[in-house]
Amino acid sequence: MTVALLLTLPIASAAPAGAAPAEALPLERAVFTLDRASELAVDRTGRTAVFVRSRWEDGRDGRSSDLWAIDARGRATTRLTFGVEGLRAPVIGPGDAWVYFLADDPSGATQVHRVPLAGGTPAALTTVPGGVAAFELAREDGALWLLTHDDGHGDDAWEHLRDTWSDVHYADRTRTRSTVHRLDLSTWRLEPVWSPDRYVVELAVAPDARWVAAITAPDAALVTHEGGSDLRLYGPASHEEVTVPDAAWRAEAASPYGWLDGLAWASDGRALAVRIDFDGHPGETFVVELAGTEPVVIPLARPGEVHAVGAATWVPGTRDLCQRVVEHARVRLLCTTQIRSGRTGAQRVFPKGDVVVHDVGFSGDGRDIYAVIGTPERFPEVYRLPARGNLFPQELSDLNPQAADWALPRVKDVSWTSPDGTTVEGIVELPPSWRPEQGPLPLVVLLHGGPTGFESIGRKASLGGRGLLAGAGYAVFLPNYRGSMGYGDAFLTDLIGHENEVEVADILAGVDALVERGLADPERLAVSGWSNGGYLAAALTTHTDRFDAAIVGAGVVDLAMQWALEDTPAHVVSFLDGKLPWEAPDLVRAGSPLAAVGAVRTPTLIHHGEDDARVPLAHGQAWFRALQQLGVPSELVIYPEAGHGLRRRVHLETRLAWDRAWLDHWVRAAPEGTDAADAAHAALE
Repeated sequence: MTVALLLTLPIASAAPAGAAPAEALPLERAVFTLDRASELAVDRTGRTAVFVRSRWEDGRDGRSSDLWAIDARGRATTRLTFGVEGLRAPVIGPGDAWVYFLADDPSGATQVHRVPLAGGTPAALTTVPGGVAAFELAREDGALWLLTHDDGHGDDAWEHLRDTWSDVHYADRTRTRSTVHRLDLSTWRLEPVWSPDRYVVELAVAPDARWVAAITAPDAALVTHEGGSDLRLYGPASHEEVTVPDAAWRAEAASPYGWLDGLAWASDGRALAVRIDFDGHPGETFVVELAGTEPVVIPLARPGEVHAVGAATWVPGTRDLCQRVVEHARVRLLCTTQIRSGRTGAQRVFPKGDVVVHDVGFSGDGRDIYAVIGTPERFPEVYRLPARGNLFPQELSDLNPQAADWALPRVKDVSWTSPDGTTVEGIVELPPSWRPEQGPLPLVVLLHGGPTGFESIGRKASLGGRGLLAGAGYAVFLPNYRGSMGYGDAFLTDLIGHENEVEVADILAGVDALVERGLADPERLAVSGWSNGGYLAAALTTHTDRFDAAIVGAGVVDLAMQWALEDTPAHVVSFLDGKLPWEAPDLVRAGSPLAAVGAVRTPTLIHHGEDDARVPLAHGQAWFRALQQLGVPSELVIYPEAGHGLRRRVHLETRLAWDRAWLDHWVRAAPEGTDAADAAHAALE
């Protein structure tokens, strides 16, 4: 068993020199004082970028978002909006005079707004009844392209009965259809352009507006997107509609249940990037070229063990395509050059070091990249780096100066060997002043969701406990178990047909390794997770009684029930190796914690959203009923009107309070030591 030590990227820090002595991390308020930057847009010269800055403000039960501008020359930030509800999707217009964005009008409908880049008063540009779902700015066309949705009902033999007896509820038969409109920014005339007989999931307009690209699906219901989405092109002048051949991401793909997303046009309007993402299989990126009479689909290679995440971005004025990729708990940029005539040029992955790239935006001249980057030492900030060359990023922002005084945990990556010989990696967070001679620490195993997700090396402070529990005296272990991204295709797909098996072995072997190294106290162990992490927290307690406490957040406990009730049932089918539940009853039983719940003895706290469509509440209720029947100490906390993730501040504070109390009661964290800057590092060497 080995330990991989950090190689810290030497990025210029905006933290003040000689900061005040560190204080204990404020568990209850830390999450609610951190600002976040996202959705970068950059002007033509690269001198100015805008981004959405979100924060918790007093008196609000949700995060507020506003538009900020940052000047690369002076490293100064300027707030452009104040209290605009629902702000998102900023785009800098031609000439760098205006920033366009989506926001809510007084009625709550989403409309397109704009504000001067130099600062001024935002104004709404649209008053579309029912609101705008998305917009595109065609730079050479002088127009905004808008996407709207309308609901209707399909006619069948029973429609008259539904209309007559409308006081009861029926299975949803609403057929949502979409329309693409063009708003001329000179005449302010709004005209409908295209109404496909499908629901438009995503829209992208070529810079010259010659083509409108759309990912479409039979309906707005998510279940119809799994394997049912396609890519269509529409010519507004010719009225030609083309469905792009889909063999590359359907017939020839590892799974028939992929989700299309991430449309992006190259500057010349003759190449279109698109993503296909799967549950359990690596996602892929394709480029659709329109040079000839028929679209040509080019698959992009992925070097090494990386996996792409999120949409790709074209470097303006080029045929170079960049996208974020996961590589061993780091997130970097993968840029592929000269994608043309069915061929691709060289590829490079950058920046090096311990970085987590959250978002990117290119200057209009293609020379500079703005990125939101996190490191083990810094919460995510806005950086600038050249699009070519290997210069280190320049930090521009200081979004969270209050964190300079926090006693933040030491963040380390670790590796160990699973029983089948597979090397597995993960992250450990340690109390900043703990000394090895004080003895092993109580350990909380925090499990990520997905399972096609990952835990990164970047600094976090989240309601799940990352960045918080170490300040309370716990060691926190975040394993990137089998099925996680960034460790190669085989590592990702090993989980298919083996849920509640190989990843459980990976996690328990990791706990054993930390106990063996003297870091974790085997008598004080807890496990916690949300979504797939909640599923695994429940599953682990059916395999062993070594955990003193478990926290199951929105976790699946029965695979057949999950297939029957969730909004994306292909997720279950994918991990059943392509089989439906009745075709693989043994896999269903083996993968369902509820089938083995009789072995559970671990006190368990359960969190669940009342309106969770992804993992319905029935799972939390079933697990709670079974534990109560068994006499296992357990609590079920149900969050009214909440979905799969908690968004309201009162809900997040409730979860934090319950989690901390549950862990402190059952695991009994020992008090932290006084001072040892290198103790945690030494313990892992």
